[in-house]
Amino acid sequence: IKFYLLPQLDHGFDVKDSRDSIALADDFRCTNSGPITDIHVWASWLNDQPGTITNFWVGSYGDVPAGTNYLNGYVTNSHPGALLWWTNFPQGGQVVQGIYTNYASEYFYNPTNNIIMGSDSVVWYYCFYPTQPFVQQGSPTAPTNYWLAIRAQLAPDGTLYGWKSSAVPYNDPAVWVTTVNGMPGLKSNWQSITNPLTQQPLHLSMVLTTSNAPTGCFEGDGVKYMQGPQFTNGFGIWD
Repeated sequence: IKFYLLPQLDHGFDVKDSRDSIALADDFRCTNSGPITDIHVWASWLNDQPGTITNFWVGSYGDVPAGTNYLNGYVTNSHPGALLWWTNFPQGGQVVQGIYTNYASEYFYNPTNNIIMGSDSVVWYYCFYPTQPFVQQGSPTAPTNYWLAIRAQLAPDGTLYGWKSSAVPYNDPAVWVTTVNGMPGLKSNWQSITNPLTQQPLHLSMVLTTSNAPTGCFEGDGVKYMQGPQFTNGFGIWD
């Protein structure tokens, strides 16, 4: 596991991430280079009425750090910068989904108008396996931030899908944007997402996995290719 923000299951928020051209994003820290081999997020459906997902758009962005306007003191939160990688995940082998729990107590929230639309209790877990994964470039001595953006495209059945808030914060709040032709524009006006009840920042749950093995001498998930030894009637070749 490279990075994880576990979901808030008790009075958390499912942030609307479908229909009306909306997309969400949240940032993650990178301290080692390598591919993001799989992406996992928690989500729910408004009033526990699941619909049909026709496609997930998933992208990775560079980071625009927070800044302060020294003339007026206005602080701008960090937000996605350049789009570095994206792909579509139509329903099929590259997406695996299942029910995580049905004992949550959640609000379903629309950040575009600051309205709580309803509630839900069933939490879903979605896993994405890109065939050509995004390769991040951070290191322990030069860590960096990237942004994960996701948008669910649904069949016209009136249902709504929401990305679940995380139990713990990381860095600045998650953001939302209105897409153009199904994906965020190059100079999108990302807006920070806040808790409508407390006005505190909201963050989105995720797990990111990389196949790079930690430093050490062992066989693990980071193995790219293996030819194991022949222990019975094999040969030790003079070298």
